[in-house]
Amino acid sequence: MLFKYIKLLLAISLLTIHSVSSASNKITMATTTSTENSGLLDYLLPIFEQHYHIQVKVIATGTGRALKLAEKGDVDIIIVHAPSKEKQFVESGYGIERKSLMYNKFLIVGPKHNPANIVTTDKIGTIFSKIASQKIPFISRADNSGTHIKEQDIWNSANLKPHGSWYKQVGQGMGKTLQITDELTAYTLVDIGTWLKLKDKTSLISVYDNDSEVITFNPYSVILINPEKHPHTHYKPAKILSNWLTSTATKKIINQYKINGQQLFFAN
Repeated sequence: MLFKYIKLLLAISLLTIHSVSSASNKITMATTTSTENSGLLDYLLPIFEQHYHIQVKVIATGTGRALKLAEKGDVDIIIVHAPSKEKQFVESGYGIERKSLMYNKFLIVGPKHNPANIVTTDKIGTIFSKIASQKIPFISRADNSGTHIKEQDIWNSANLKPHGSWYKQVGQGMGKTLQITDELTAYTLVDIGTWLKLKDKTSLISVYDNDSEVITFNPYSVILINPEKHPHTHYKPAKILSNWLTSTATKKIINQYKINGQQLFFAN
C-alpha cells in the first residue's frame, strides 16, 4: 500500500514538473495588426520557435488594446508602435526593457481617380486639410491603434477636428479598413507593410509616400511585462524572444523580408 502511495506521489510530481516546464515554454505576445497582416510574424516566429522550442501565442490587435492587455498581465511581451503611449506604459511601471525593433512609414491610399488631387510633394497636413475642406470620404480605424494615434496626430498638426458623414470611424483593423476604404471610394492612412501585403486585393493606389515627412515615420518597439507587477507572467522566455528579435542575426532576417522585391520593415 505504501509503495502504491509513493508511486502515486511520484507520478503527481512528474506531472507537475512537466506542466511547469511546458508552461515555461509558452508565451503570449500582443502585437499590432500590422505585424500580422504584413506576414512578418509568420515569417519570423517559426524560426524562433524551432530554435528555442518556445511556443509563441499571438494576439494581433491595436496598440491601445495591446497595452491594456499588458497592463493587466494577460500577455508576456508586446510589439507596439505608438512611442508616446509606450513611454507612459514603461514610466507607469508595467513595462520594462523597451527596445527599438524596426521601422517603416505611413502612406495615404485612395481611389485611382484621386478626387482630392493629392500629390506627394504636398505636406501631409495640407493633404488632410484638402480632404476635410472638400468633405471627401476618409476612413479612420478609430480603434486606438498605433495607426489611429498617428492619424489623430496628423489632424492635430493641421489644427483640424474631423467630423461629419465624410469622416467614417470604423473601429476595425488595417485589413478590414482597407477593404472598407476601397468599397466607399475613400482615403485612409496605412502602414506600408500592410499595404504592400494587401494592396493587390483592392483597387486603391498609394497617393502619398513621402520619406521627408518626419510625422510619417513609424517605429516599432518590443517591451517586456514587468514581473514585479505581474509575477505570473513568463518573463524569462519572453526575454529570450526580446533578445532574439533585437539581435544582429534577426535584424538581417527582418531586412530580408520582402514582397515583390520591396522591403516592408527596416531593423533598427
